Amino acid sequence: MAINKPPYDATVENIRMLCEECRDVSKSGDEELEEIVDDLEGSTFNRNLEAAVLLGFFEEDENGKYTPTKRGKMIGYGPDEGQETDIFREIIRENEFYNELLEIVGNELDESGEKRYLTRDKVMRQIGINFDFGVGDRTIESASGVFLKVLDAAGLGTYKRGQGSYPTRLEINDEYTGFVESISADGKSGDPDNSEEEKDDSAKQTELSQIDEDIDGAMNGESKNGNSEQSEPSESVEEVVEKEIVDTPAGESIEVQVNIEVSSTDWESEEVIKFIEAIQSE
Repeated sequence: MAINKPPYDATVENIRMLCEECRDVSKSGDEELEEIVDDLEGSTFNRNLEAAVLLGFFEEDENGKYTPTKRGKMIGYGPDEGQETDIFREIIRENEFYNELLEIVGNELDESGEKRYLTRDKVMRQIGINFDFGVGDRTIESASGVFLKVLDAAGLGTYKRGQGSYPTRLEINDEYTGFVESISADGKSGDPDNSEEEKDDSAKQTELSQIDEDIDGAMNGESKNGNSEQSEPSESVEEVVEKEIVDTPAGESIEVQVNIEVSSTDWESEEVIKFIEAIQSE
């Protein structure tokens, strides 16, 4: 899914509220949805609805009407234990922006004592360097915070708001590193279509190599099993006749068939005609 603007000015709690209170709507306009969700109004409602669409909880049709997706309904009706965590992890894997961003920034961790954390400032920096959304610093800052909150909802750490000398950050847990590594591994596995093309090219190259070997073998008199097969020299006419005379009992006639090849240019020459007549008279 191509993203022209990252999710920002939204929270997981507000998105969850949208899913819960609008779980049964179908093709409703944003004003209708806003009336249903009393606690979200104005720009707050619009930004959270926009984020819910970008993250796959709602879908918007060509007429600007909204319907919750299966994922949105699952959140709205209350997921089973651990299911919400899995849903947000799926979002990170499927969302092109979040997937690429986590692969870039996932290992840029700071440490304080035994705690390791990913700061909002580092996320902001990487968004600014690697993505061209055409938005201001405030939007990028907010989008970075939403990203960390989604990682929290995915069960990969705890979101902490900045206080004193501590920056806004995600304090990671034991599952974080393994998940980041899996994202990187998915990225390195390549496009399945390209992999199939590489396999086809390899198969074609192998086939061409085998053809070359077969041709070389044929030219060198080698059979497919690797044994050299030397063809026996053909017998001359005299040798054939002599063999027939030796092997034929006395009193029996000998029939010998001789094939003579004459080019079309020599066919009507006097020498050829005389030669044929001499053979026929014998």
